[in-house]
Amino acid sequence: MANKPPPVVLAIGGHDPTGGAGIIADAQTLTSLGCHPVTAVTALTVQDLTTAHEFQNVDVTLLLRQCRTLLGSLPISTIKLGMLGSSATITAMAPILAQAALPLIVDPVLTSGDGSMLAEPGLKTALCTELAPLATILTPNRAEAFALTGAADDDSAAHKLLSMGCGAVLLTGTDSDEQADVVHRLYLANAAPQLFSCPRLPGSYHGSGCTLASAISAYLARGVELTHAVDAALRYTHDTLRDAIHFSAGQAVPKRWGRHDD
Repeated sequence: MANKPPPVVLAIGGHDPTGGAGIIADAQTLTSLGCHPVTAVTALTVQDLTTAHEFQNVDVTLLLRQCRTLLGSLPISTIKLGMLGSSATITAMAPILAQAALPLIVDPVLTSGDGSMLAEPGLKTALCTELAPLATILTPNRAEAFALTGAADDDSAAHKLLSMGCGAVLLTGTDSDEQADVVHRLYLANAAPQLFSCPRLPGSYHGSGCTLASAISAYLARGVELTHAVDAALRYTHDTLRDAIHFSAGQAVPKRWGRHDD
């Protein structure tokens, strides 16, 4: 008797050759959470575990062929977006994503963990006007949310993002060191934010945002309701950071491999 196939998740994003972030991080997360990852690469990067040195966007026509082929040949359940690199990529991708009409998890990557730019000028505007209206959930950290909206506080930034048409905003709090615990806020339209907290971990990590957005994608693909998917994904991500591996003097890599979540 043939095995029942796992949910299929399409991860679209940049390739980080260290394996800490990007498409490799997506694939590790999705696999460990019981999904089959398929991928489309938007950009090639040169980076180590300390610095992102440069990136080059993949030809948009080739990227579109990757996505159309995967969407047309596999039973994809959810789509996760990471690094997109340019406004041209977003403009080309938006019609395909709209036609797919699948749950869309958007991690709005603007910089690497060390602050190096991973987006060309104009990307922020295209993300807000063309991509946000299609998103089931956006997962920015506070700095990304402020950069996208021009707001200076959490609530204003989240509500501006919701007003752009996305279904939900998960505003992550790891880039704020004001509290002993990390507080994440999930915003839905016409509702007070739901707060999720976890103990703050020491050090810095390469790929935590990719891990979180991919974990949400995995739980949604498995049929988990959005709020519960966010809760489970935050707990999963915290565990991968708690057990992170230090390969060098740079950022630690979340331990996504060897995990099984039933």
